Amino acid sequence: MKNIYFLIVLLVCLSSGYCYEHETNFPETNGRVTAFVRQGDYIYLGGDFTVIGGESINRLARVNVNTNTVDNTWSPNVNDDIFDLFSDGTNIYFFGNFTSVGGTTRNRAAKVAISDASLDATFNPNLNNTVLGTDFDGTYFYIGGNFTTVGGTSRSNLAKISTDGSLQAGNPAPNNIVRAVEVSGSDLYIGGQFTSVDGQGRLRLAKINATSMALDGTFNPGANNIVSALVIHDGDLYVGGDQTEVDGQAKTYLARVDASDGSLDNSFESTVSGGMVRAMDVYNSKLAIVGDFTSIDGQVRSYNALVDFIDGSVDTDFIFNGDARNRAVYTDGSNLYIGGEMLTLNGTSSDFVARITNSTPPEAYAPLISQTNTTSASFTSEIFSNNESTTVTFEYGTVTGDYSATTTNQTISGGSTTTTVSFNNTGLDDNEQYFVRARAENSTSFSYSTETSFWTLTDEPETHTNSFAQVGEANTSISFSFQSLNTITADGYVLLRSTANIENPVDGSGYSVDDNLGSTVVVGKITDANTTEFVLNNQQFQKSYTFKLVPFNVGDDPATTNYFITDAPTINAYTIPTLGEWGMMAFVGLMAIGGVFFVRKRIV
Repeated sequence: MKNIYFLIVLLVCLSSGYCYEHETNFPETNGRVTAFVRQGDYIYLGGDFTVIGGESINRLARVNVNTNTVDNTWSPNVNDDIFDLFSDGTNIYFFGNFTSVGGTTRNRAAKVAISDASLDATFNPNLNNTVLGTDFDGTYFYIGGNFTTVGGTSRSNLAKISTDGSLQAGNPAPNNIVRAVEVSGSDLYIGGQFTSVDGQGRLRLAKINATSMALDGTFNPGANNIVSALVIHDGDLYVGGDQTEVDGQAKTYLARVDASDGSLDNSFESTVSGGMVRAMDVYNSKLAIVGDFTSIDGQVRSYNALVDFIDGSVDTDFIFNGDARNRAVYTDGSNLYIGGEMLTLNGTSSDFVARITNSTPPEAYAPLISQTNTTSASFTSEIFSNNESTTVTFEYGTVTGDYSATTTNQTISGGSTTTTVSFNNTGLDDNEQYFVRARAENSTSFSYSTETSFWTLTDEPETHTNSFAQVGEANTSISFSFQSLNTITADGYVLLRSTANIENPVDGSGYSVDDNLGSTVVVGKITDANTTEFVLNNQQFQKSYTFKLVPFNVGDDPATTNYFITDAPTINAYTIPTLGEWGMMAFVGLMAIGGVFFVRKRIV
């Protein structure tokens, strides 16, 4: 019978629309999962299970990340715990407490082919006890645990081997178990239960040269209890474990030290409570931690959390509380995998393993408002769908942050560029301020734009003033008369002047004197309804202009101003010359007359 799979996700989203998803159809196991690695379309899981997704597969399996289905043809058949997994693109390397793979002896380290899970015949480091922590720099594996020999050669709790399984030189010999290993360039950091390395005192935390395997003589912060997890990020070393002190100062379960000199950084204040940190990884620019803890910074975080790299504060978006401690955490970029002893996550079944994804919400940009009228306005927003079909709505109301009304949904197809979405909204109240934002939602998450505000217009004036005329002029002033505004429905008018075609005012704009509308200037603004005359001063002498008188109504805000533009009265008016110009004009005229007489005299 063909299996049918349904993608089911439980979302944890805040009002920002930022979402994490627990994929509840990820295959469960019947025993703890303690290691992960991603290669291609598969996530590889290691642990102490014998069944995964209903398939009988012992301790090492792979799941297709696109379908969440177990590949039941890929089964190396491992007989005991796996604690670490790595891939070189062709093979899967694994380390732990097992002693056979596919019925062939392999003590705590083995390699199988990605293509068919076949055991590599030559890779056989052969450790005499458990491997608990490993890291890989692409050339060498750095192996920590509680072993004393590798391939029959003495190596106490720490060793370096190549990808062919050959043991490398160097034996720093920590005097007790190594549980955490982190390599960064030429530096190798180890944590665990040891109190000395290479015969020198090192309390559970040390740095070693990755090339020579020699102990670093200056790095010595020290921890007062087990260190079980290490992560390097931006030049800092993050230390997780069961410690309550680091570098002699109180730091419970999680701390940050300088990766160079080991000095404690007290600006990283993450208050972890309830139990130790067992594993860490970098996810979504945050530090992902799992373990025995139950709260961080006073907020409930049972066994799983994200904390900020800068100050250690708990991520308030990420809330996935389990019912038992977890031992492994791994990220492949967009997905976070958690393994351990849990059976539920946020109350939903998730036996021993979970996958959490960080969906990328679509992006909505602040709406632009146009075509505003007394009861309508057009909303326009740019939407980036992030390559997924997206539903867009505009939410609005008359109080900032309170969006009591919503426009009809519009759906845009997925794409890699922004799409313009517009909606002409009617049924608004006149003379009212509105606040609007755009909402963009895809199948798993959503986001809001920032808020934009606008005013609807107040009522338009019902008629124009009559008898608009020039009734006087001087060399720098013009006198106008017009019908009193108390006889029409308007709050006032603007007087516009131009030497060319007069441009009209724009509704919603509360103009002031000297404002420009292209080649047109606002030269007067009258708000007294009883006014019947107006003198315009400070004009150029001997100049002819075109004037327009436009009535307006304004409500509670200048943005509500509504102009009655159609057929607004227009006249031509002028200033007269100055006295000096009159004298010159008279002189020129007399000279002209005298010239005529003189000509006539000569003719006679």
